Amino acid sequence: MSSFYRRSLSLLWIALLAPTVSAVEPLVIQRVFVKRIAEVDLAAPKAGLLAVIDVEEGASVAKDQQLAKLDDRIASIDLQRAEIEYEVAVQEADRRSEIQLAQKRLEVARQSGKQYAIENDAAHRLGGNRLAVQAAEKSSAVAKNELDRAQRARDEFADSVSESEIEGLSLAYQQASLEAQQAEFQRQQDLLAAAASDESLQSHRLTTEELMIELEQAKTELQLAELNADLYRNALDAARIHLAQHRVEAPFAGVVVQRYRQQGEWVKQGDPILRVLRLDRLRVEGFLPTRSIPGDLIGCQAEIQVAGNANQSLVFQGRVAFVSPEVDAVNNEVAVWAEFDNSDLKAWPGMQGTLTITLPDATDEPNQDK
Repeated sequence: MSSFYRRSLSLLWIALLAPTVSAVEPLVIQRVFVKRIAEVDLAAPKAGLLAVIDVEEGASVAKDQQLAKLDDRIASIDLQRAEIEYEVAVQEADRRSEIQLAQKRLEVARQSGKQYAIENDAAHRLGGNRLAVQAAEKSSAVAKNELDRAQRARDEFADSVSESEIEGLSLAYQQASLEAQQAEFQRQQDLLAAAASDESLQSHRLTTEELMIELEQAKTELQLAELNADLYRNALDAARIHLAQHRVEAPFAGVVVQRYRQQGEWVKQGDPILRVLRLDRLRVEGFLPTRSIPGDLIGCQAEIQVAGNANQSLVFQGRVAFVSPEVDAVNNEVAVWAEFDNSDLKAWPGMQGTLTITLPDATDEPNQDK
């Protein structure tokens, strides 16, 4: 058997044995109804005079749009006062320059303290120095000794030392004695200066400690001012919330379908004012026999065909959002919802149409519509 014949036969067997791939048929619900996803009765957030209603029935509104407002004059004044009080508190809390100045003063005092300590040490060294006194005392003793020797020599030999020499030696001794007294006096002065330096050093230390206390006090006052500013900021936030509670806003884009109250009426907290329907996103609801559901349909792509105004056919793309876990015991069916975007507001609740659900392949996972 030739190699070409063998290859051809192998390819034929592979083709015969290969599984047949068939497209998965979509599920079709012939009759579905368009329904709203959300509606809300907007109520008065607090009691007060209904000062403004900004919309009429049938008006399209955007998300967070103001629809009505209570009399908020007092709340506005409270907010202005809270803003001023907060601004004042912030200014009082801005004490960084005071702390920096206190730190600089303390640094200068500490640097001066080093100089005072050096000068104090020098004063004590000078006050404890007895060399000058000892030298003066020694000179006085030498002068006295020379005077005594001269007097003894004169007593023994009258002509050995003249009267003028005795007087000179006596004067030298007196001068040396005075210099010794002066040296002792200067030493006492130096001791007093050292004591005064001790007092100055102690005084400077007390000043430094006082500056340290002032710095800590400034830091404490800053912390208190910042806490006070936080309190006023909370009061400001509360005033803003209180003012916002006088407004009635749309929780979603939709259409106003009913007004319960009129401008100028007094309303109590919780009284309904407006009814709003969400129309930018809708859903269709239908029923499927349980035998037709192959598995989890949540997230499967869905095509919605709706009969619009003037028999206009509208087509929307959406996804299955809900499959009821309850089976109708009479007809053995379950409810199925599919949501779709209606930002152009062409579809309205109550319209009828057809829902086609595209089933995924066995290897595919349904995508969730976000």
